[in-house]
Amino acid sequence: MNTEQKTAWFMLILIPVVCVGFFILSSLGGWRVGCAAFGLLGLIGLIPVIRRRRLILSQIPADERDRQISRKSSLVGGIASYLAFVIGLMSIWGISMNAGSTTVTIHLLPLMVFCGCMVFYAARSIALLTLYNRGSGYAE
Repeated sequence: MNTEQKTAWFMLILIPVVCVGFFILSSLGGWRVGCAAFGLLGLIGLIPVIRRRRLILSQIPADERDRQISRKSSLVGGIASYLAFVIGLMSIWGISMNAGSTTVTIHLLPLMVFCGCMVFYAARSIALLTLYNRGSGYAE
């Protein structure tokens, strides 16, 4: 398992932890307090440090297939994030319109950005693991 796959598994573990933390904190103090759980996404910033140390120790080069899989999975993540962002904002607008409000509260926009970030990383990780597993069954 290379570092990209380890990173993808890390993301797929971190994102549900953030979601559970959000729902727990939201039930205790409201959704604005629940947004504090998104601070755990800051652990994503440690991934380059971990990967750099691992790459120096093991000296595993990335070949063309690894770069192509990374590009494709990033494209899938970007598309999924954009769709989730647009669908989420239109849902918020539709709910507000049906409630009789002519405005949408500005406090929901950062929540949508964080949710879009989580959708990007989750979709990218799932696509990356799927693409790596798809190419592993060569007939001998």
